[in-house]
Amino acid sequence: MELLDCHSHRPEALRAVIAVSPRQAIEGVTIDGTSRLAAGLHPWWLGDNNAREEALLERAAALPTVVAIGETGLDTLRGPAMEAQLAALRRHIAVAEATGKPLIVHCVRASGPLIKLWHETAPHRVRALVHGFRGNVNVARALLEAGFYLSFGHRFNADALRFTPPERMLAETDDAPLPITDVINTMAATLGIDTTALTERLQANLSTFLS
Repeated sequence: MELLDCHSHRPEALRAVIAVSPRQAIEGVTIDGTSRLAAGLHPWWLGDNNAREEALLERAAALPTVVAIGETGLDTLRGPAMEAQLAALRRHIAVAEATGKPLIVHCVRASGPLIKLWHETAPHRVRALVHGFRGNVNVARALLEAGFYLSFGHRFNADALRFTPPERMLAETDDAPLPITDVINTMAATLGIDTTALTERLQANLSTFLS
């Protein structure tokens, strides 16, 4: 059974990429057999010196159970100084490129710095997504033009969803206690398309993203 939920923090989530810390990935996390792991340092929990955690990230990234790097990213509302967040994100990008595993990005009111850093670190051999996207069409356009996938959860901007090309959209539950099918049903209703067709499209997109 292929993965469908591109980002969840709940180990019990089905067919999902479960976001954990590098230490959790190394020590082992009990997850449903249909799910896999993403390992990363969430920007909220960064300190001024993250060398020890970044060393663990390199170890975790090599594990076969880890299929993606993240979540990592930038948040102007919470977390340490932007310089520390940018440095950590740059390190995650390097680890993703070294392992060939895609990047899952947390971005809150920081699309400009994110896009700038993504361009600075180009060219890329891995894909990247912005998870839990709630921005408007203008922000969606900028991120899509930079090459990002956009992942939508149970709350999203309807116009931005409609603007996103079908081949660049993904679905997630994040930390919401609901099945991914609920999110997809809402997305399908917003797009005015068949739920089964959207499910197949999203499943194919996630497979491509992780390949």
